[in-house]
Amino acid sequence: MRATIVILGALLWLATMGIAIMAGLLLNAPRHSGPSAPASPAFDPIAVIGVAVSTQSIVLAMMAFVVAIAAIWGYASIKEVILNKSETTARAVAEKAARDTAASVAIRTVEGMLSSARTEEDYGDAAGDDDARQ
Repeated sequence: MRATIVILGALLWLATMGIAIMAGLLLNAPRHSGPSAPASPAFDPIAVIGVAVSTQSIVLAMMAFVVAIAAIWGYASIKEVILNKSETTARAVAEKAARDTAASVAIRTVEGMLSSARTEEDYGDAAGDDDARQ
């Protein structure tokens, strides 16, 4: 992914420099308004550098805008993925906790019932009314 970004950045930089140099050359092309007009230089390096720097700053601003849009889009995507993952994880943890708690409560309840049943069988009714209940 990084290699792709570096390659695209290099290509964009080369294209921008080419456009800037061509624009600088076209802006400084010799202009003749007649046979007696003074010749202007065909290549003014200061003007070409000025156009190149201006073009680079414009391209850099456009790239910053694209990166900002990508960051907002990426943040929204990451937020959605994290919300889905956290919901799934929370649901799984809650189900496990419910199962563990239910199993422990069921075991304690059954043990209590068995203990209570054994006590009644072993000791019978304290008043001696075992026959009255039947």
